[in-house]
Amino acid sequence: MHNEINLEKDNSTSKAVISLVEKLGIILPEKMKETPLKVILTGGAAMSFYSDVRVSNDVDAIFSHRILLPPDVTVSYTDKTGNNRVLTWDAQYHPSIGLLHEDAEDDALFIANLADDKIKLMILNPVDLAVTKIGRYYEHDKNDIIILAKKGLIDDSTVEKRAKEALNYYIGNTRWVEGSIRLAVEEIKSYQKIT
Repeated sequence: MHNEINLEKDNSTSKAVISLVEKLGIILPEKMKETPLKVILTGGAAMSFYSDVRVSNDVDAIFSHRILLPPDVTVSYTDKTGNNRVLTWDAQYHPSIGLLHEDAEDDALFIANLADDKIKLMILNPVDLAVTKIGRYYEHDKNDIIILAKKGLIDDSTVEKRAKEALNYYIGNTRWVEGSIRLAVEEIKSYQKIT
């Protein structure tokens, strides 16, 4: 759908996210340079790379290796409105909890090599990020989906197809999620850019 996406790496939240990920390098052995730790951003931290509208207090991420996140690692920063914030890891996050397409990790976008090449920082592509937000579909998730649609990063048919494919790997009563997909698709239709 989109050939190139310009990620916002220079806003205050995305800089803080990069800083927090960089701090992981301290605990990683040198041998990680051979097979770097992939850190794939999801949630609000990922949204900060698509729009400077979004701020986050914690970072949700998918890791390619099992890792014990260092406790109490934080980054302090000032958001674009001048508020002081503290960013930390969401140690409770796990990708199996929500709606996620089986190819989401493979289709993630590259951001940067960090920590002397021991970390490969990536981000869910906009469609997969929208799909994860449909899985919960709280107010902030709905707002994030609208932002992605307004910026022309997602369209209704692509998101609907990807979300329905992701449902094939979802365990449990899917009626609520199916309803969220319908609502999100209608929302995207009303906000997406006409291209």
